[in-house]
Amino acid sequence: MARYIVLVSSIIGSVWKFAKGVIADIPREALLALSVAGVIGLAKLAWNRWRRRGFKKVFGARASEYKLAFGSMVVRPDLLILAAPSYRRLAQFPLAKIARPDMAFSAQSVASGCEIRAVAYVGSALNKEGRISSRVVTDDSIRQELDLDFVAFGAMSNLKTLDMFGNPANDLADYDPTMECFVSKTDRSPLYARRSGFDYGIILKVHPTQFPRRSWISCAGVGEWGTSGSAWFLANRWREISRQIRGDEKFLCVLEVTPGQDESSRSLGIRTMATQKLTTD
Repeated sequence: MARYIVLVSSIIGSVWKFAKGVIADIPREALLALSVAGVIGLAKLAWNRWRRRGFKKVFGARASEYKLAFGSMVVRPDLLILAAPSYRRLAQFPLAKIARPDMAFSAQSVASGCEIRAVAYVGSALNKEGRISSRVVTDDSIRQELDLDFVAFGAMSNLKTLDMFGNPANDLADYDPTMECFVSKTDRSPLYARRSGFDYGIILKVHPTQFPRRSWISCAGVGEWGTSGSAWFLANRWREISRQIRGDEKFLCVLEVTPGQDESSRSLGIRTMATQKLTTD
């Protein structure tokens, strides 16, 4: 054993002498540049780790893949039935493009433009900021699944958002169709005071009671700009949310959006407990 210790010590000594000789031959300016580069590299690594920790507070500490669920819709069958006797072509081709008014189209299902924008915002952020993969799916295709991480886009039009509203883990928010606004889950009071000329949305995150290690998130709006504006805020202003929550906890963020401008989305407050008032920075 002593022989091996002596041998290892001899090798280390030889390597150290060689390294000292190499370092001595390197110009001082080059050594300084290497040192600065090393410090910058370590600083970037630390910064990226810190950012990713904040990102995971918002999106979930354990999620490795998110399903991005948009609400699949069809043309109302009763409208097609009414149109069929007199307007057979309209019943067969009920869709149009603004840029091509001379043409008509058909589709088994369609997606709202606001939800397509929302998917693009969040999918990009998951990949760039969190190194988390994502897959775009319809809400119908995962209707029966609960053991998954997802972001749902849309309120009453999305089955997975409805799952969130109805889950026992959610004591923060719901949507009231009669008042046409988002309300507190506990006392049904409106979550915001409406102003003319604005749309409203929420970002809601819960850990479902059936699978508490999973993260369910919804970006939902009263109108289409509330939906896409809340998704833009989640993708681009997640740090504002991260600063106001502790760890990977559930939260509700209420947002106000100027129609036509997703980037105008601003937080009206964040809540992490049912008894807590909405708080802002």
